[in-house]
Amino acid sequence: MATSQAVSEERAAALSAHAAARITEQPATRATQERDWQVRRLLNLGGGP
Repeated sequence: MATSQAVSEERAAALSAHAAARITEQPATRATQERDWQVRRLLNLGGGP
């Protein structure tokens, strides 16, 4: 079970990596779409059981 702080840090790291990738990789590639999905899934973890 991840702690709240660990989850927050993981989200922040994912968002930073995601934002950097989006800036450097303008055309929507398969990899970018996969990262988009992973970030959305990660951000939704907070409301889970």
